[in-house]
Amino acid sequence: MAADAAAAGPMVRCWYYIDHMLQGRQHKKEAECFDALQGSGLTGCAYCGHPAVVALEGQQAAIDDVIRLCKKAGKSPTIKKTQSMPDGHKSRLWAKFVVAGAAAQGRLDKDALHGDVEKAGIAHKIKFLLGIEDHA
Repeated sequence: MAADAAAAGPMVRCWYYIDHMLQGRQHKKEAECFDALQGSGLTGCAYCGHPAVVALEGQQAAIDDVIRLCKKAGKSPTIKKTQSMPDGHKSRLWAKFVVAGAAAQGRLDKDALHGDVEKAGIAHKIKFLLGIEDHA
């Protein structure tokens, strides 16, 4: 079993920027993307709103597969940061994939994002994750 995990590659945490991710009946592209994310077996969080950030934890190949499905659904996730997770599952911030709802008027809940970015040790990169700065 450990050999299979090693063959699949090391665990990583990837942070993606998306122009917006909202929930509701009228948001068909987002619904397809949420279905792919939640059915992927990866852990992480989608911070909904405008803009949005998606964090995914797992093997890089599995993350690439689910991002491909989101792109096929019409969303355009842009990779912003990849972190290695040397302790594998012990390094996870989330036990499953969760969705953090948007704040008032469809805005990103920056407090929720900031708390998790701090736990991940990259609080200094929050403006880069949000697309406010061009480089990390």
